[in-house]
Amino acid sequence: MLRRSVNHRRSATVLLTGADVGASGLPGYAIAHALLILPIWTQLLRGLPFAPVTGVTFEWAYDASGCVRGNESLMHGVQFGGLMALTLVPAMLVNSAIRLGGVRVQESMAGAALAVALAIASGAASGGLLTGRRDAWLAFAVATSR
Repeated sequence: MLRRSVNHRRSATVLLTGADVGASGLPGYAIAHALLILPIWTQLLRGLPFAPVTGVTFEWAYDASGCVRGNESLMHGVQFGGLMALTLVPAMLVNSAIRLGGVRVQESMAGAALAVALAIASGAASGGLLTGRRDAWLAFAVATSR
């Protein structure tokens, strides 16, 4: 089995950049949520530990897609963001259908499991189709599972 060496400098960049983006993106998420759905200011602190982790998973997926394309431009970032948003559409549709049925997704273990499975599957599929690499489909699956 062929083993690749680990680029520790690149790993540190992914970790630091991802954690920074995740933590700095939390206020933007809270503002968008307040404007589009309902204010969550009192619950915001519960998400604080998870925001950097989520940022790292998205940076890992972005890095995996950038390694294939060979560039990391602003347009690549916009395309990546759009692709990640599209991968979450199947899970959002399931959540919406369950809510329209009068059940909160958090109260339905089967509904929550289905939504997470759909998010992981769509993330893995998009990473695999975009890059054709196993590490990319894994990175995309982890990113969309958050």
